[in-house]
Amino acid sequence: MTKETLNDSHQNQRERYITLFKSLFSFKGRIRRTKYWIINLFLGLLIFPIYLTDENNVSISALIGMFFLATLAVWIGFAASAKRYHDLGKSGWWIIFQLIPIVGYAFIIYAAFFKGQEHDNKYGSNPY
Repeated sequence: MTKETLNDSHQNQRERYITLFKSLFSFKGRIRRTKYWIINLFLGLLIFPIYLTDENNVSISALIGMFFLATLAVWIGFAASAKRYHDLGKSGWWIIFQLIPIVGYAFIIYAAFFKGQEHDNKYGSNPY
């Protein structure tokens, strides 16, 4: 491998990471059920340590870190849900229905288990 080929390879890898990072925070586009599940499982693992902490023995800096992680997880979760609703042909604003107690579970199940539209729609091309 030449030095040029190595630089191109590193550049391509860096661009893939940047694209992945941007896609996690973006509310645009569509994602498949599989990616939706992977993102939500990752978020669950990310915030799980917060539930294990003893709230009586937590420093201010740890609280700030937990708040940052929780905020990050909520943002990414909402972005994934919006893209999932886009795949189903619905507006990303359907996320609001997920916040309604009890009723919200039906919308979460809809986003998690129902197959998306098999054709391109107004939210983007078919991710399948």
